[in-house]
Amino acid sequence: MGGIAYFLQIYYFLFKFQKKYIKKVLIVAFLFFFVIFIYVNEYIKHNKATYLLNYHAIWCPRYRRKLLVGDLKEKLNEIIEEVTFEKQCKILALEIMPDHVHLSVSMPPKLAPYKLIKAIKGRSSNILRKQFPYLLKMPTLWTRSYFVTTTGAVSTKKVIKYINEQWKK
Repeated sequence: MGGIAYFLQIYYFLFKFQKKYIKKVLIVAFLFFFVIFIYVNEYIKHNKATYLLNYHAIWCPRYRRKLLVGDLKEKLNEIIEEVTFEKQCKILALEIMPDHVHLSVSMPPKLAPYKLIKAIKGRSSNILRKQFPYLLKMPTLWTRSYFVTTTGAVSTKKVIKYINEQWKK
């Protein structure tokens, strides 16, 4: 309610003192209100930085084998959550398909996307190959490649929706 009251105060001020330029000023005031009170909550604030860095990453097992199912899928999910927590990242969406992984994540500016993916793939390969011996038949669990892209505030919602609807395709 505080934001609406603030906007009404601005409107009253503009109407009273700026009748000549009322339309232009009202548009600017509305845009200011919209940006400040609506979008500011999505930004992450720290001592010296305010940021919004969202990434969408995809990677797959070696030879794109459909082995990310059952207990292995659950253990991989735990490992990804653990690594992202340690790296001070926030998972926006995570979907583990039988032959690939989708991860939408918000990261601090001090961390490069390749470092997070490298940490996830390295730790998961190590732990999963120890826990599930049939994975030792493969030379490596993951391919060396991955896909990563940045997402903005609007497209992040689309990416999260896309990731959550993977099983429907």
